[in-house]
Amino acid sequence: MAYQDIIYEKDGRIGRLILNRPEKRNLLSWRCMDEIMDALRTAISDEQVRVIIIKGAGLCFSAGHDIGEVGLDIGLAPGAKRRPSVRVLMRREERHLSAFYDYVFNYPKPLIAQVHGYCIHGAYNLQLMCDITIAAEDTHFEGQGAPVVNIACYIPLAAWPTGLGRRNVAFHLSGKDAENLGMINRAVPIDRLEEAVEDLAQAISRMPADALELNKNSVNGLLDLASLSAARRVSNLMHAMGTLQRMRPGEYSFFKSRRDFGVKATIEARRSAELARAAG
Repeated sequence: MAYQDIIYEKDGRIGRLILNRPEKRNLLSWRCMDEIMDALRTAISDEQVRVIIIKGAGLCFSAGHDIGEVGLDIGLAPGAKRRPSVRVLMRREERHLSAFYDYVFNYPKPLIAQVHGYCIHGAYNLQLMCDITIAAEDTHFEGQGAPVVNIACYIPLAAWPTGLGRRNVAFHLSGKDAENLGMINRAVPIDRLEEAVEDLAQAISRMPADALELNKNSVNGLLDLASLSAARRVSNLMHAMGTLQRMRPGEYSFFKSRRDFGVKATIEARRSAELARAAG
């Protein structure tokens, strides 16, 4: 199919999936996520492709989910009179979030995330679902639960592997900090990022296809034994239920702010307030 939000290209045994909304900081729209899955399905049937690099065009990897779309698929449009049922919310979690991330996590071929610039919220989860992440040292990582939006309260999947979520639901880290915490595999200077990723992809591409798939399934199976699947299930449940929360007078409501002021003004106001609070 012809893609609008991504580019998929192949160079011998290496596939490259490029998030291609640079003017929107490669936001993960529903269409973008559908296109990512379609390109990955295409690569499964290509016996020549052994490894796939996922990266972003322009200034960053991705600024996360497109919050201009958030809630619109379940009736949380500006001025909506009725709230969605729990059943609708749970089906939405399965249809969009769980299915997308689980598909990437369980993908049979090795995936390398090449990360630079911003890697925020849903984009952090996307790179986390890949097998290997190499990032620029000055990458800005921002984890789920960070109070820029606060649409709903839920367990930060992004922080789960390191236990970071026990200490602080929100986190803002450089690429080097993320490497030191074990949240990514390697951080390199930005001018060496492309070379580092290509060298690794070339090395992986020379390995037998059967060995690669068996190894990946073995690693994922061990992660399941460590309860990662259960953590994702609880995370989706809490995300769905958090969307149903009712705001009391004086509490911040993203949906109300988006309705009254628009997406850009909502983000800027929330970030400014958070930065002022952090400054003391």
